Order: sequence, then structure tokens, then C-alpha cells
Amino acid sequence: MKKNLLVLAALFCCLLNSFGQTNDADNKPKFDQYVGVQANQLLKQLINLNSSNTAIDNPYLLTYTIMSNKCGWGIEAGLGFTYTDTQNKQPVNDESKTNNIDARIGICRKFKLGKRFTAGYGFDFVYSNNSDVTTNSNTTVSGSFTDSSSTVTTTKITRIGAGPQVYLGFNITPRVILGTEILYYYLSSVQKQNVLTKDTQIEVSGNQTITTSTIANSNLETDVKSFAFSFPTVLFLIIKF
Repeated sequence: MKKNLLVLAALFCCLLNSFGQTNDADNKPKFDQYVGVQANQLLKQLINLNSSNTAIDNPYLLTYTIMSNKCGWGIEAGLGFTYTDTQNKQPVNDESKTNNIDARIGICRKFKLGKRFTAGYGFDFVYSNNSDVTTNSNTTVSGSFTDSSSTVTTTKITRIGAGPQVYLGFNITPRVILGTEILYYYLSSVQKQNVLTKDTQIEVSGNQTITTSTIANSNLETDVKSFAFSFPTVLFLIIKF
């Protein structure tokens, strides 16, 4: 473990030293920058692949890479964010809010494979935070009796991990690249779930109203260790600066 940390520290020092240098004598830039965005949906529209329903298991919507032209190594990062709010009114009133954040940062190396192709590999540190809040409520009225119940389920999953990645890109032009990647991460996850249930019963008898309320609260925590493999199903449209 200490040897790995020393290797990573040496590579970062090499990168920082390279980024601080001036341009080479042949005016070659001291470093190149790449910004990528997931382009699967755009490509589907352009080439009419509406029938394709391949699942995309890569959560990173945006990527950024800065490569040193001196030592051939670089620093790369990825970021993904999704938010959904789903509401159902009938027959039961329920709502689900999902918020997911995924991030990664690591070192990488890229090299040419002929005139059009670029390959690379790297090692990432990853973090993700996923939360889901689901609310279910229902009210039943029968004569003078009313029963109202609600359940709020809150689930939060935090993941940290690390692992290698392999990259392959096709240069459409010298500054426009279509790339994909394979990821293999070891993940340590902590899942926390809270279920809060409230039930209120109201009964009217003559001039008297009887109200009965019950509250139940439960918590569950689970630790999971896993390996996650991401197939090269995602395509990134990458711009080189």
C-alpha cells in the first residue's frame, strides 16, 4: 500500500512539474485538455437508432482530462448528477424523489494507435451518494370513521472505491474525438434506511370525536463490498483544447 502511494505521489509530482514548464522548442503545447460529454442520446437521434435500448451503466455525464506532453501522464475527472421527482395520484397518493451524485478523479496515460485511434489506461478513486425519499399516503372514509396513513421511506447509499479504467478513442478530427471506456471498480457501500409510518384514526360519535394516532419508526444499516464492471456501452463526444 505504501509503495502504491509513493508511485502515485511521484506521478503527481511529475505532472505538476510538467504543467509548470513553458512550451517546448518546437512550440508544442506543454499540456492538452479534453472535455467530454455522454453522447449516446445525441447519436441515436442523428443515426436513427430508436430501436436500441442498451442499458448504460456508466454514471459519468461529464469528463475532464489534462495531459502532460512531457511525461505522457495526466489527471482526469468525471462527474454525474441525476434528479427525478415522480408523483402518482391514483389509486394511492405517493411521491418518490431520487438524487444521485457520482464523481471520480485519478491519473491516466494515453498513446496513439495509428493515425485515428487513441488508447489509454488509468487508475481512479470514486465516490457516489444516492438518496431516495418515497412518500405514500392514503385516506379512507367510511361513514363517521376516517383512517389516514402515511409512510416515508428514506434510503441513502454512500460508496467509495477505486479501480482501473481502459480507454479507446477515435479521432474524427484532430480536436474532435469519439471515445468509450471500460471501468472495473472495487466499491465499499453503506446503505442507511429509515421508515417512518404515521396512522391517524378519527371517529365521530354524536357530539364526541375520538382521535387515535400511532407512529412507528425503524432504521436499517447495511454494509456491502462489491466489484463493479462497466461495459463500453457509453460513447463520449470529446473536444481537445
